[in-house]
Amino acid sequence: AQPQYEVAFSESLNADIPKDFFSGKYVILDFWQTWCAPCIASFEETSELIAKYNSEEIVFANITNETTKIDRIKRILDMNPFDGYQLIDANNQTFTQFKVMAFPTVVILDKTGALLWRGFPRNLNEALILEKTGIAPSLHPTNNNKEKKDGNNDESSKKIKMDGLGFMSGFELSSST
Repeated sequence: AQPQYEVAFSESLNADIPKDFFSGKYVILDFWQTWCAPCIASFEETSELIAKYNSEEIVFANITNETTKIDRIKRILDMNPFDGYQLIDANNQTFTQFKVMAFPTVVILDKTGALLWRGFPRNLNEALILEKTGIAPSLHPTNNNKEKKDGNNDESSKKIKMDGLGFMSGFELSSST
């Protein structure tokens, strides 16, 4: 029998959600760190998938265990929006369960919490989600994770902005491949 995972978190930065938000749903969980440029670069593409797939059956979340860097996390997420739940794993429960050793790492869980797929965000796409969940993209998705923030629809929001974060100051990394 396959192990059943739970998504444990101490705080949600962008929505008031119950601790069992994942119960009975497919979950796409993105593990990230503030120092990881590829992690941050993946947020835009994952948010595009969220817009297509977010429904009553599938939820997206990112999670970090960097509890001493909340201000930095919020600045990164303000400049590089991730439209799913934004979670903090203060006790490392979820990171330990999944034995996360490399970043970025993404997992897909089925409705019972069984691991369906583990890999890198660059490999997460519509075909993989359809294969693992049987769910096709919605033509009229509902965003049940959270309301989108106003703004950030201009062309500059399509670049990974690092200014003011204490690293790579003055650089912008394009997220296009």
